[in-house]
Amino acid sequence: MISSDFTAFIKFMSKYVLLALFAVLLSIPPAAYYVYKLRQVGELLYGGDIAEFNRQGKKILWLSGYYSAEHHIKTSIAKRLSPKVVALGSSRVTQITGKVFNKLKENEFYNMGMVVYTFSEADDAVEELIKVKKPELIIFGLDWFFFEQQSDGTSIRERIKNSLPDALYFFIADYNTYVIYKKEFLLSQLYILQNAWKDPFFYDALVSLNSVEAVSGRTFVGLGARRIGGFRNDGSMRYHQWIDNPVQYDKEQQFQIIEKAGKHRGNYIIKRELNKFRRFLSLCVKNNIPLIIILPPIDDYFYYKFINDKHRQKFWKEFPVTVKQIAHEYGIALLDYTNTPISENSGEFLDFDHISEVLYAKILLDMAKNDETKKLLSPYIDISKLESDIEHHPSLHDLHGD
Repeated sequence: MISSDFTAFIKFMSKYVLLALFAVLLSIPPAAYYVYKLRQVGELLYGGDIAEFNRQGKKILWLSGYYSAEHHIKTSIAKRLSPKVVALGSSRVTQITGKVFNKLKENEFYNMGMVVYTFSEADDAVEELIKVKKPELIIFGLDWFFFEQQSDGTSIRERIKNSLPDALYFFIADYNTYVIYKKEFLLSQLYILQNAWKDPFFYDALVSLNSVEAVSGRTFVGLGARRIGGFRNDGSMRYHQWIDNPVQYDKEQQFQIIEKAGKHRGNYIIKRELNKFRRFLSLCVKNNIPLIIILPPIDDYFYYKFINDKHRQKFWKEFPVTVKQIAHEYGIALLDYTNTPISENSGEFLDFDHISEVLYAKILLDMAKNDETKKLLSPYIDISKLESDIEHHPSLHDLHGD
């Protein structure tokens, strides 16, 4: 038999549980309204939301003001669009525009730049695309910083790591990447919910919904797009702050920042990363996906700083030769544009290792004429039209004015 004291306790707890439940129910409408308003300005959008703009034919510039949404949702967007040609890599390939592939229709090219910062992410992106429809061609921007290290691999920690079988090493790397990826995404969504309401820019955006970028006429989606520029429907990046107000960056100052941070310094190639590179190539070959690999340019000033530095020199001499040999083992073309003569002036660089869309158009034009790659690119690029577009570009950072 339940004592009278316990019965009273149950009544007391029931009362407060009901009150708490009532408070939660009361909070749902304002919370839902808050999320609705965030989505109105282009935050908390996902792959299906962005792909829907493409299906509707609505020209947009999208970029979150709070986290790297592109890193997390571009693969989802590409899966929904099923493009024939994909540019895949880090932020260093985001200036490849769909209009360069002038034989393709709308949505048949997609730029998946900023998706890949590890080979685990590269493998995952390709595997996800294959689940829906494999692309006819992937242009992959291979970054040197995947491979560079300061250690010669003789430390105890490095020896232990290198003693692991490839299968186990890859499993750990893939798992770590997956966990970090999911954790970053979850925390970023919580961050938006916790902080957007305190941001005056959020309220400014609510007042000017459907505002457009003056030159391109594209609708802003996300607070980041309003601030600095954003991704077009084809996934390429339009930096309107550079287009509107091109500024020559201080090269020596940027180099000193790199030096003080100890970044991009190392004389040794990470052997395990070469094996991951092989795994990525095998994935594409196994699935009969044509692949062109490029080493994107870096500014001459930095290239010569690196190549003449005793702490970097060995790496920069060995790296391009090594990865090219591996690519050729798989019958894949690798074109090295690290120190490209195609660039006519330093204004074609946004910073030391990010280039303008005009310079990328010149590189694609060179690739379309190159004996190793012209056959792969001829179904997608009309050389004469691309030459004309390059000749008549509106500015160094703007190939088509959109």
